[in-house]
Amino acid sequence: MQAQENTVLITGGDRGIGLALAEAFAKHNKVIICGRDEKALSAAQLAVPEIDTTQCDPTIRSEREELVKWATLNHPQLNVLVNNAGVTHRVDVKQIHLISTRLNKNS
Repeated sequence: MQAQENTVLITGGDRGIGLALAEAFAKHNKVIICGRDEKALSAAQLAVPEIDTTQCDPTIRSEREELVKWATLNHPQLNVLVNNAGVTHRVDVKQIHLISTRLNKNS
């Protein structure tokens, strides 16, 4: 893959690693980000004005389908997907053995 002149869609691009990726890619590429939080998307666009944003929760099938429709209609040159969206769970590391035991019982 060439590192420039791409059209890149970054899921979870409204904060954290996703936003850092958007900033880096935007130097030499067209960048589109999606995220669940409209306020975070607005803040991301202020931080990186050249990006396009759209609200989407990738855990919801209908929203993923709408994202694909929107992206292919508005950005037909889209050729790179960075599937960065994820969920973080805070865990007390002192309790890891209890969580591991529960997970093993449920699998």
